[in-house]
Amino acid sequence: MLSRWLTPLWPATVVGIAVGAALGGMALQSSTADPSVSALIRIDQPVDPNQILTTNAPSVESQQSYISGEIAYLSSPGFATSLRTALNQPGNPSLTATQDSQSSIITLSATAPTAGQATSVIDTALRLYSDHVVQQNRQREQAAIDALNGVINGLRDQIRIANEAPFLEPQYDEFGNLIPPPPVPDTIGFQDRINDLQAQKLSLDVQMLRPPGVQVVQPPTEMPLAGVPHWWLGAVGGGLLGGLLALALAIVW
Repeated sequence: MLSRWLTPLWPATVVGIAVGAALGGMALQSSTADPSVSALIRIDQPVDPNQILTTNAPSVESQQSYISGEIAYLSSPGFATSLRTALNQPGNPSLTATQDSQSSIITLSATAPTAGQATSVIDTALRLYSDHVVQQNRQREQAAIDALNGVINGLRDQIRIANEAPFLEPQYDEFGNLIPPPPVPDTIGFQDRINDLQAQKLSLDVQMLRPPGVQVVQPPTEMPLAGVPHWWLGAVGGGLLGGLLALALAIVW
């Protein structure tokens, strides 16, 4: 007798489950999280002008300190403003930079309404950051080159004074007394120093022509959504509610 009572109810319940699942899935389909795109880059610490001038190798601590500073720059409001301006959008884009453990690999992640927009954020960030690295390196190296030029010119002036000293005409004061000539600098070894400084200057010139130490290890790639898709949860919840509602209406009817 129970089976006779339940038999007319199951078709309505199945229909309710199907309709509820469809409506629930459609309702949460539009609420899917924005896609995220990530890229892996390797950052190498540029050769510091002081390393060329002193022939000292960089330490592991200085490399780590450099990477930490670059991550801070990529996460700074100033970089976000530059990125927003380059993208010509009203708000700051969603961009994060994280270091992979203690390595030189940095993960750049961007989230946007579409994967294409998120990829554009990553590409633009890489271009802006590479330009920034080049500009910073050239400024440091140009300052070192200017300092070397000042020392080289000073040494050349001393050599010129020493070479001209034997040919200077005697100078007398208003009373006819001989004015002692200026001391002649000892320029032994000056030319060797000039040659060494010019070699260091050439090394700095070469460094200025090097590309930025930013290497793309993994190009921008869309990341899969974590967890269960929203539409699937909506379908399950909608199916349960639809089935219960259809069953209740069938019983009442």
